Amino acid sequence: MKNNKFKIVIPSYNNEKWVEYNMASIINQTYKNYDVLYINDCSTDNTPKLVEDVISKYELNNWTLIHHKTNKQRGYNVNPNSKHIINFMDSEDDIILFVDGDDWLIDSNVLEKLNDFYNT
Repeated sequence: MKNNKFKIVIPSYNNEKWVEYNMASIINQTYKNYDVLYINDCSTDNTPKLVEDVISKYELNNWTLIHHKTNKQRGYNVNPNSKHIINFMDSEDDIILFVDGDDWLIDSNVLEKLNDFYNT
């Protein structure tokens, strides 16, 4: 069975209430072949600091955090033709997955299930 590479993009704006749920749902996945691009879209709340703290605390080397200096809106942040998305992808075989900053994965096996799905 192939271990597909998931590239998780998290567009986020003012999601301080949900940062821990969102990030924990990904960190706690049993399937570990993934990278994360967390996009702070010029949040005016404590979102950026909370994200930075979690990345630092858990030494999440497969997480990249970018900060927009102006609010670009969701459409730009999830556009696969945007430079930040193109630069995040390593291979044409990578599977991109969008998880908004106020959403989270339902359980710790979501990526396992997705990998199984892509292998069938």
